[in-house]
Amino acid sequence: MADSNTESTPDQSKDQFYQEFISDFAANLGVSADQVTAALEATKKQMVQEAVQQGKITQTQADEILAQKGFGFGFGMGDHRQNRGDITQNAGFLNDAAGVLGISADELKSELQSGKKLDQIINDHGMTMDQFRQKMPKPQRPLMNDKGVNNTDASAGTTSN
Repeated sequence: MADSNTESTPDQSKDQFYQEFISDFAANLGVSADQVTAALEATKKQMVQEAVQQGKITQTQADEILAQKGFGFGFGMGDHRQNRGDITQNAGFLNDAAGVLGISADELKSELQSGKKLDQIINDHGMTMDQFRQKMPKPQRPLMNDKGVNNTDASAGTTSN
């Protein structure tokens, strides 16, 4: 059991979880951890290249995924916050967040791409994460009527029953 007094970073926890997963998975299969790792990496490469060929992701995105240690698909195993995609590609979020921070979306994107974490950028701009969240616009969900129909898509015609 891990020492509860030991500080760990989210990346260390993720790496530790991945190594434990590989070890347990290998034991369950009756093979070595090296064999499991090689098979996972080969499968990851195959699936990523198929996604590029199908136009689901760009080659740049594929290269980023393949450069990541472990699964590299953003599964976020053990950490629910990991599965949010690349926020530098989300123009709506960048515009909203930049507005809250008082900077341009390009400035925010540049800071994120330089390796800074969002919470660090928020703190650098004199805000706490809670203050930032309170100022961020809430995501808009389509309004549904009692029949589960999206009212924002309603046309000028009538609905048949």
